[in-house]
Amino acid sequence: MSTIAVRFLIDRAQKRVVFAEAGSDFVDVLFSFLTLPLATIVRLLDKQSGLGSLDTLYESVERLDAKHFQTEACKEMLLNPRSAAAQLCEGLKIKGIHDSDPRNLFTCSENDCLTQSTLYYTYNSKCLCCRCGKLMDNTLQWTQVISGEGGIFVKDKHNFMITDGLRVIPSSLQKGLSLFKEMQITGAGMLEERVIDFGKEEVLKLLKRSLVSNRVLTDVCFPDAPVQASTGFSLLSKEEIIVNQGKKEINLNSS
Repeated sequence: MSTIAVRFLIDRAQKRVVFAEAGSDFVDVLFSFLTLPLATIVRLLDKQSGLGSLDTLYESVERLDAKHFQTEACKEMLLNPRSAAAQLCEGLKIKGIHDSDPRNLFTCSENDCLTQSTLYYTYNSKCLCCRCGKLMDNTLQWTQVISGEGGIFVKDKHNFMITDGLRVIPSSLQKGLSLFKEMQITGAGMLEERVIDFGKEEVLKLLKRSLVSNRVLTDVCFPDAPVQASTGFSLLSKEEIIVNQGKKEINLNSS
């Protein structure tokens, strides 16, 4: 199984990642998160994505009998949606995050349909032909020519710095010093270098934490540390909520 070595600079005292440094292959994997359909994320994370109620919604589709859907293909489409970038992501160094067979297309196998001037196809093997109504189970494969300077989303052989909150910037001494200043790093003695090999399991941990945290790299580097969720809102204590029964207003200021 392919892995990618990523170099981390860590603030030992605070147990936090200052930044990571990696090449284009790792940044391509990170950027590929943005191409994943929501249902794929839920499935990859074994219905423990933390994406609100989407895990439950996905499980509802799983449990519903196919007779409740317009077609069986509709259920399959919801559970296993296809990313438009699936074939492009075949070139990622770490496999298993995106669709396993993005090149497969399905057509009707009936001669009357195959000889028509227009050939209908689908990505879903459970679809019925709109001409004859039979299952579209004839498998085809297609290829896509990708031009460029290597890499998938970013150019090959470029190095990048990745902050704890997954801000990706080109590597440079000036930007590194700027991050040190921002995080109040005053000397090299505060820092520790650590190299972590990322395979599919580690990447899925990154994906999961990226959904709920703005200190993703720290959460992965220090798995035993208390996890801090960053969902964009704060929970209020009973003392901080004053409900006016008449006007149904909520006072968010503590008294």
